[in-house]
Amino acid sequence: MFTDLTTKDCTASPGQWTSATTTTGIISSTGTFIAATATGGITAIRKTIGAVQSNIVTVRVRGFYDSGQSLGNSCTSSIFAADVDNDSDVDFIEGDSCGNSNKVWLNNGSGVFSDSGQALGNSNTYSIFAADVDNDGDIDFVEGNLSSPNKVWLNNGGGVFTDSGQSLGSYSQSGFAADVDNDGDIDFIKGNACVFFH
Repeated sequence: MFTDLTTKDCTASPGQWTSATTTTGIISSTGTFIAATATGGITAIRKTIGAVQSNIVTVRVRGFYDSGQSLGNSCTSSIFAADVDNDSDVDFIEGDSCGNSNKVWLNNGSGVFSDSGQALGNSNTYSIFAADVDNDGDIDFVEGNLSSPNKVWLNNGGGVFTDSGQSLGSYSQSGFAADVDNDGDIDFIKGNACVFFH
């Protein structure tokens, strides 16, 4: 038997944790919370507790919420999220389509981002696609530009990027990086149907 948490005191903002006390049947014989029904965006998670007789269930309110951070500007046309500085959290690269420099934003591990201070290109970037293009174990990226050549930026392993000097066509509004010829390295497809083999 399961207890409906709808009638319990589970008020919280999206993304926050809260608790509710149940009365019957919600705890398994091993002391693991199994499931519960809920409405209003509340969902329950599996939670092992110390004693079978305990009826405290921890839940989290589902959905997204505003972190309060304002990053970049209104000219951002693309974003690619990846761990660029190899610290096991997700950072992101911002592509700017108004002629401003592309930026790298680093995550502190708690979802708070700071500008890395790098100004990468200024060529109306409409797409960013990241992958380890030089097979050195870190994330590099290709910027797809609308009115100038696409560029390849190489990562030094710590999230600092250097222009590789390569120019790969232009007028790209989309692109994708993948090993399309099965030779073990990353190739690049740009949005106007060109394929660049590595």
